[in-house]
Amino acid sequence: MIKQKLEEFKTKFEKTKGTTWRLFYIDEIEQIQDRTVYVTISKESHKNKQKEATLVFSYVRNNVYKGTLDFREEVVEFIKYLALEFAEPTFFNKDNEYDIDYQYEEEGDYRIAEVTATFNYTRYRPKDDRMLMDKLVDRIKIND
Repeated sequence: MIKQKLEEFKTKFEKTKGTTWRLFYIDEIEQIQDRTVYVTISKESHKNKQKEATLVFSYVRNNVYKGTLDFREEVVEFIKYLALEFAEPTFFNKDNEYDIDYQYEEEGDYRIAEVTATFNYTRYRPKDDRMLMDKLVDRIKIND
């Protein structure tokens, strides 16, 4: 389920940001590239029928482009984008908080912001499943 949600978000993100930005979901960052967001699933839990996943969004930008404060503003805009486009009523930020850890990669001169958030996806249904359910509901209404 998480994979399908990330695929949906990747399509939206790359379409919105244009061809210069990329989004990858990976286990571990090996080689950093400018204008890239890396998504890592750092933790997952299933307790009392509640499903949660902690995701880390590593937002990478070349340091030559902007200074520290401009980069911070860009990261805040990215978090707003996450809140609008990634979160939804069935896949939501559990505590409605995002933790940001800033780093500087000397090799390649990159600024990295690791945005961590825990999402509850207990009631999440992927888009394909939603369309199937809508068709079934329509069929049931027609047969009544």
